[in-house]
Amino acid sequence: MNKLLLFFTLFFCTQLNAQFLDEHCGQSYISSFHGSNNEEVITQRNEIEKFTSEWIQNYQAQPIQQREVITIPVVVHVVWNEAEENISDLQIESQIDATNADFRKLNANLSKIPDEFLDHAVDIEIEFCLATVDPFGNATNGITRTQTDFQNIATLYAPGNELRIFNDDLGGKNGWSPEKYLNIWVGSTGGFPLGYACMPGTCPSWEDGVIIDPLVFGTTCNTKAPFNLGRTTTHEIGHFFNLYHIWGSASDECQEDDLVDDTPFQNGPHFGCPIYPTSSCGSNDMFVNYMDYSDDECLAMFTEGQKLRMLAALNGPRSGLLTSNGCGLITPSPRSLNNNSVLIFPNPVINCLHIDLDLDNQTPILISLYNAMGQRVLSSVNTPDDVRSVDVTSLVPGVYFVNFELGNQSITKRIVVE
Repeated sequence: MNKLLLFFTLFFCTQLNAQFLDEHCGQSYISSFHGSNNEEVITQRNEIEKFTSEWIQNYQAQPIQQREVITIPVVVHVVWNEAEENISDLQIESQIDATNADFRKLNANLSKIPDEFLDHAVDIEIEFCLATVDPFGNATNGITRTQTDFQNIATLYAPGNELRIFNDDLGGKNGWSPEKYLNIWVGSTGGFPLGYACMPGTCPSWEDGVIIDPLVFGTTCNTKAPFNLGRTTTHEIGHFFNLYHIWGSASDECQEDDLVDDTPFQNGPHFGCPIYPTSSCGSNDMFVNYMDYSDDECLAMFTEGQKLRMLAALNGPRSGLLTSNGCGLITPSPRSLNNNSVLIFPNPVINCLHIDLDLDNQTPILISLYNAMGQRVLSSVNTPDDVRSVDVTSLVPGVYFVNFELGNQSITKRIVVE
């Protein structure tokens, strides 16, 4: 058995019970489920790795060329049972923003990277957009919503060992073509694991994508610290584009790694925010790498080697995404200020009020919050595309009114602060 095939045999047959029970990423679980004792999957993974190695060698042998940033169309399938799992459009948009920052090396916590690794941190030159065109050529906001009767649907199997979240008929939501869209299912895992993903060649097409618990998806008013900065999704998208955990297949006393030359060997994951230097396998560990398990605030980088693996995936098993028109332009119908173009939620609200405006007009809009006595307690002037959320924790519980003024147009919404 050659080295790569041995690696994948070990990877897909890793100890399911031991590893799944102590990690916040369930990728080894899903790989074990689909790959254990499956020679077809192991062979396919071996072929993908052979292609990856050859593509990287050929790429590195070419003169350095400037290229355009790659944009990946994303569809987010929200599958919810409890109302709080039906996360807002703004929460979803905040996750796209956060992941784009991470992949473009625009994240706010670059200062967390130790000097030893700073030169290894790179811009992946990949961005993500919520799809604007669906598989049938129709306009879309890149979000689907499905109410389900099943709790914790993201880890719930139907008879026949099929995960319910991927199937309309099983209480979930069918994905869009995985060759043209990155499917992200947001559904409850019960908080454990926080997320999981399919590496290329490991899952059937209808399950090919990323799954994230709603508690850790997005950053807008997200209180699920220490996983409130959207980096569970960044981590799982790394798997989708063929990245392993930085320590490789398992905690294995430094015998396996992630097949990336510029990430140091380490013997297992990190948790919390380690203090530099933390060492194993004869070198300092890169615990700030997105493919480790450190807290969100301490994850800050991908490396050039990881970038090349992701680009290889986009030129191989994920190549359909390069020609997708999922982010194509569709001329929208004009929208004006009315009850249908303004969405505020949740209502009643406890901590954070989300405001979602569906408007074409970019004229500044005045948003005012009045108490039941008619006194204005909050006021803000915004353009429609920078309205996000309002912290109401300082307000006395009771009835309030949110007024929106745009030119000579005005509407008012009633809310309850608890």
